[in-house]
Amino acid sequence: MAKHLRNIINIFLFYLSCHKMVGTFKILTLSAALEEKKINLFEDYYYDTGSIKVASARIKCWKAGGHGSESYLQVVQNSCNPGFVIMGQKLGTDKLYEYVEQFGFTQKTGIDLNGEATGIMFKKDKIGPVEQATISFGQGISVTPIQQVTGVSAAINGGTLYKPYVLKYITEPETNNIILENNKVEVRKTISEETSKLVRETLESVVSEGTGKNAFIENYRVGGKTGTAQKVKDGAYMSNNYITSFMGFFPADKPEYVVYVAVDNAKGITQYGGTIAAPIAKNIMKSIINIDEVPQSTEPKERIYTYFARNQYLHVLFIFDPVGGFCDELEHEEWDENFVYHEFDGHSWFSLKYHLEHHWFDKKVVLLFRMLEPQNSASLLQFPVADLLEANAVYREDDYAEFIEQYGLPKTLEIQKFVSKHVADFRLKKFHDVLLPYFNRNDFTEDNIIRGFISIYLGQKQVLYWDKIIARVICLGKLEEEKKREKFFIQLQKNQDAYELQLHLEKVTGQRYEVNQTEKVRKIAESIKYNSIMALIGEDQRDNYRQYKIKDQLTLGRFNQLVENINNDRDLAEPFNAAVAELARDIKEEEIIRIYGTEQPYGMMTDALCWPILEQIVTSSIPGDATIAANRIQNLLNKLQENALAKASVETVLNIARYYHNANSTGTLRLNNPDEYIKRYSNELYLMDFYYRKSLESFY
Repeated sequence: MAKHLRNIINIFLFYLSCHKMVGTFKILTLSAALEEKKINLFEDYYYDTGSIKVASARIKCWKAGGHGSESYLQVVQNSCNPGFVIMGQKLGTDKLYEYVEQFGFTQKTGIDLNGEATGIMFKKDKIGPVEQATISFGQGISVTPIQQVTGVSAAINGGTLYKPYVLKYITEPETNNIILENNKVEVRKTISEETSKLVRETLESVVSEGTGKNAFIENYRVGGKTGTAQKVKDGAYMSNNYITSFMGFFPADKPEYVVYVAVDNAKGITQYGGTIAAPIAKNIMKSIINIDEVPQSTEPKERIYTYFARNQYLHVLFIFDPVGGFCDELEHEEWDENFVYHEFDGHSWFSLKYHLEHHWFDKKVVLLFRMLEPQNSASLLQFPVADLLEANAVYREDDYAEFIEQYGLPKTLEIQKFVSKHVADFRLKKFHDVLLPYFNRNDFTEDNIIRGFISIYLGQKQVLYWDKIIARVICLGKLEEEKKREKFFIQLQKNQDAYELQLHLEKVTGQRYEVNQTEKVRKIAESIKYNSIMALIGEDQRDNYRQYKIKDQLTLGRFNQLVENINNDRDLAEPFNAAVAELARDIKEEEIIRIYGTEQPYGMMTDALCWPILEQIVTSSIPGDATIAANRIQNLLNKLQENALAKASVETVLNIARYYHNANSTGTLRLNNPDEYIKRYSNELYLMDFYYRKSLESFY
């Protein structure tokens, strides 16, 4: 135990202490240069001779002789230090330092662990030309790995810096109520969504074509950046002693996982991040894929076909691919005969329009442009086929954006966030088939979809309303449903939005399920049983079950409606009531009777509650006032469930009470002749005889 604890502490200490970060810091410089539009990855070029002179210092590239002429995309792919120096110079000291601060490298992240270091960064007024140059590619500064992971996450997640945490939440063992929870905390916006998307695509190309190739995983989209930092001792750089690193993330189009690997002074191998750290990161990511069952990235051509299959009126699908990775995947594909794939050369607009109108008018056309998508009205005015663009569709690499576009959903921020969390599920057949009727502008609501998820977890082929969902969840509480119950709650825990079930249970019953208990819904069942019986009765301080009492009238109204709806459902009523009886066995009716007596207006009538009430009626009420007794017994009978064991006995006692009622009302008679007796019998006395015989029939 102590050994494992030491290992965990050592891991956390690594992430909280300072290290050099050459290479991975370049992601920040790239993000800043793109956001400030200081470089164009595809049109701007730099000639790398192998080094660059800055003031009195000469900064070298890792490749002797340099890379020659390279676009800035290739500068990133090749991890070329002199190229990044130029990026930093284009930004200038003030702007570069501003982004260093924006990405959180001058302060602690605030992670929920003790001992976090701040990092070592030049003071702004101490930054000269050489310092500015080395900061551009991450040399001469030290930051913590958690700062790196947090900053890089902001660069690839759409541009938002979040506060990191280790602990998600703590629950109280008995009730499973959350007593401490770390929620997502947004610190600041660092770069735009468009820039972040371009950063992701660029870093994906580093893995597919650049120094990060050893992190490539077949059928998965992985992005990343390598790093090789020379260590310092006594103020001087050490010979052949490096920290090699790799910062990776996947899926590259919609990052869910970030992996940072650093290796200190590896032996027996050339010390580069791409040769040492990248393969380790690859193995870690493959393990994550196996553990979390991460689905493979869909083949681009199949996704394109899906666009057309879901929209029969779609004529042209526009693909904007400035990095070019998508083009490379599609250019050698063979397409169905009714499809045309065309990569636009950037010049022949008239020819393109002519072909679309005359040669391809009856085809499904895939148009690919090696440029950024027009984002505003000004750029659309300069796009010669803007009318076609607006009348058709744009291919979205982000699954959620593609999904929203294909089904014409509202493009609100709430819908985008919700779809981005669940789009992988929407693609799966078991979810897609059930939820498809709701994939439209009018019916796509969080409530509909969440109910759909929970209904599917319950094994249903249609979206249930909340009452039926709650009833089926209670039914899963029965002993023989253990396997189904465990499977259901495992699925439920993986879907954060399915937490809505807890809120509905609390709104209706005042209780929540306890995920860490075997009988997860026991307290809910006990609340249902207690309030079904005690809804109309005031609280007594001697009552040990009174914590279940629903006092709020709005909640009580919802509760009564729930119970009524379930009992009116022929398929659910019997299993639901059986489950409640089994799970709420610790709510003892004899204890309720002991506190409140037999003459209260109890609601639901169970066998155990019925017997003492019936006994009191037989021994006291029938001899005293058979009419009142008969009314009470009829009320008991109305409240008993159809399969109640006490039902036959109650019917017998009811007949006896009615016999007594008629006998008492008859009194002593003297009849003068047979006709008078027959007339009296036909009008009144037959009832006494009838109930007497019914009593005997019931008894025997």
